[in-house]
Amino acid sequence: MNHIASSTHKQTPKFQSILGMMPRFNTLYNNPSSIWKFSSGDLKCGLPLTRPAYKPANPALNSGYTYKTTSPPLDSYKITEPPLDRIPPQLICRYFNNGYCRLGDKCKYAHVDPHTGRVVKYPKYSSALYHESELKDCIGQIYNMARDQHGCRFVQSKLNRENIDLVFNEIIGRITQLMNDPFGNYLCQKVIEMCSEDQKTRIFRECAGTLVTLSKSMHGTRPVQSLLDRLSTKEEAKIARDAFRGSIVGLIQNIHGNHVVQKCISRMEPNENQFLYDAVVCNFRVISSHKHGCCVIQRCIDNGTIEQNIAIVEEVVNNAEEIVLDQFGNYVVQYILDKGIQTEEVLNNIIAKLLPNLFNFARHKSSSNVIEKCITLGNSDCVSSVIAKLLEGEQKEVQDRLLSLLLDSYGNYVVQTCLAEGKNKSPELYQELTQSILPTLSMLRSSPYFNRLQSLL
Repeated sequence: MNHIASSTHKQTPKFQSILGMMPRFNTLYNNPSSIWKFSSGDLKCGLPLTRPAYKPANPALNSGYTYKTTSPPLDSYKITEPPLDRIPPQLICRYFNNGYCRLGDKCKYAHVDPHTGRVVKYPKYSSALYHESELKDCIGQIYNMARDQHGCRFVQSKLNRENIDLVFNEIIGRITQLMNDPFGNYLCQKVIEMCSEDQKTRIFRECAGTLVTLSKSMHGTRPVQSLLDRLSTKEEAKIARDAFRGSIVGLIQNIHGNHVVQKCISRMEPNENQFLYDAVVCNFRVISSHKHGCCVIQRCIDNGTIEQNIAIVEEVVNNAEEIVLDQFGNYVVQYILDKGIQTEEVLNNIIAKLLPNLFNFARHKSSSNVIEKCITLGNSDCVSSVIAKLLEGEQKEVQDRLLSLLLDSYGNYVVQTCLAEGKNKSPELYQELTQSILPTLSMLRSSPYFNRLQSLL
């Protein structure tokens, strides 16, 4: 590079254009009017400590942000300018934007409040600050302490039945914000566990308008579940019912909200959680085909009354052809069969729905499991109907169909289950099925299922 840049070397036009740009870059470093303004004192973790502060580049160069090479330590700055749209995206903590940053005040990136566009300022607490301190010495600062990792641990360690009123009175006015805080939510959970019945009811009232939002939050969902664990009065049940009504599907499909719904199912009385069952029945196909929804339906079956379970079973039968093909919905069908809710009638109705398209269902990953479950739990009529469907048609057609099933990675298990169960439940059709399979054995010797199949014949 020294040789190229020397005055004796002939410079190309392209190199001259690069050299011509360099003074313009140097001008940026020396132009104080383009540097952000800071005030000393409060920036706790806004920017990486290993990087200098940023300033906007000249728009004419379209070169993004450039470094300000001489700046005091960043711990002594507080951003007063610029607004959010001037903060470089690479300096904003993406974990905080998504709802949670486990580093808290130790994060090297800016925690920007999406509502105000300002960097979040953490109170400067440390574990050493609380050495030999008492909770009564912190009156007026408990809310701010609860949002700090060390402060929250200190308050929790000192919290007991005697001083619960002191802590409760300081946080109740802003308890919804504290529930959604990465550290404050732990204090809220402990307060909810230790507070009196009247105080618990007051917390329900304070959170009534934000229960759905809190339930969908990574931090807020746990205090809400703690509240529901202690649900005891009709007023509290009414507040929860009015808050969640109309938002059940969204809560069920949320990674955090579905746990709140399951808590409502297990803690509320049947006459209080009927609105949940109504929502599940009305949106059964959407909920049953969701990874969280199928779990919620299983909890509904575990905790529901006979009438509530029958309503769910009717929806299972009516939508059997669609949900057995779903990667999550098939587990709902199998769970109902395992629980034994009107097993014989439900089995016969489900098999009747699946028989017209049995061969396609038998070759599908999800629905083949349902068919196997029906054959295993079903009576002789159920097993006979499945085997009769396999043997339907001319002999050549039946053999070709059975061969395609036996060579299929899922269909072969359906045939094996028919042989295993049909031997005792339907001996005559079992013999016919065996005679139809024997001519195809020579073509199945290389199959990984050959030995198992041969033992069943």
